[in-house]
Amino acid sequence: MAAIVALTTTAVIVGALAGHLPVRDADDTRGALDIRRATNTGGSRPRWNVITFEGWKAGRIFDVGYVTILLDTVANERPDYYVLVGSFGNRLYAHLWRDRAHRPDYRVGSVNVWKPNWKSVAVKLPLSRMSIGSRRLVYRWQVETLFTGARCRNVCFDLAPDSQAVAEPLPGLTQPPSPTPSVTPTPDPSGTPTPEPTRS
Repeated sequence: MAAIVALTTTAVIVGALAGHLPVRDADDTRGALDIRRATNTGGSRPRWNVITFEGWKAGRIFDVGYVTILLDTVANERPDYYVLVGSFGNRLYAHLWRDRAHRPDYRVGSVNVWKPNWKSVAVKLPLSRMSIGSRRLVYRWQVETLFTGARCRNVCFDLAPDSQAVAEPLPGLTQPPSPTPSVTPTPDPSGTPTPEPTRS
């Protein structure tokens, strides 16, 4: 686990892409977990779908393949959480982890995970399970896969998006309103200030 965390945190999340648009990725790595497309439904209980070029079952990635969703929700662009999807052999599991910079990572709990079809995996995670920065209007996400096999002796990695994370709007939040301009009394010709208008 420590090796996976060390490798995933090297992918620095910078910039932003529009939320709710499918992220398409090229056929650019070997192994069963080469990402073709990743989507997020948004809302308070977002669902991620990760579609790969090859088909695979839970048994194929047992102890050799992982899907991670990196999540930036608090302060800077460093991931604050990640969802780790792996295999028990006969079925998948998914856990939400708190990625702590100077202490061991903390497992928050299990996450709903399933396979809609043989080329995809889906994860649903309520945003309420993570800390969200008080001044945040968006959170950022990025998918990373890791796979070891005959064609991936030294671990094959794939990122989607490759360099920029997706900025996903937080539900129910809007831009803060512009400040209301103050009213300054103006003097009339007699030199007596005009009183400030009353509000009904």
